[in-house]
Amino acid sequence: MIKGKNILLGVSGGIAAYKVLELCSSLKKEGANLKIIMTKGACEFVSPLSFETMGKCIVYSDMFEGHHDRVYHIDLPKWADVFLVAPLSANTLAKMTYGIADNMLSASLLACDKDIIVAPTMNTNMLNNKATQENLKKIKERGIHIINPNSGLLACDTRGDGRMEEPVNIVKYLDYYFTKKI
Repeated sequence: MIKGKNILLGVSGGIAAYKVLELCSSLKKEGANLKIIMTKGACEFVSPLSFETMGKCIVYSDMFEGHHDRVYHIDLPKWADVFLVAPLSANTLAKMTYGIADNMLSASLLACDKDIIVAPTMNTNMLNNKATQENLKKIKERGIHIINPNSGLLACDTRGDGRMEEPVNIVKYLDYYFTKKI
């Protein structure tokens, strides 16, 4: 059910951004149409060129650089059938929760009137912090779909919750979403 669907993929800063390259590849193999927005932090972890290559599309990362023929933070969400943010960092989560639109991704999220699906990933302490838990609760109450993170060894050498769900399972989630329209 992913074939022919327009998926707007937001990539926020976090080491799990490298796993999203595999997600892009899988979504393209399933026949999805992709457009990608990366935060500056995400660009520090993985090159936009890598995402352009895997997603076979333009990567947007700066509202004020290039691409001025359209208002992309408005147009991209209109194009999408669904807006997926993976990985969702604590920073981008907080911006979503409070309507802060200070970068291309957060402005596009604020302008989106389609379903939003997020895959949070961060250090266990950050994830379990009261502020983060309250933010997750608030966005869930607003109807945002949350793909819960896994437990395991994190990049910071700690064990606990906070690992981004595996790309294969995110693809399965999207397939179920489009089939059942959860």
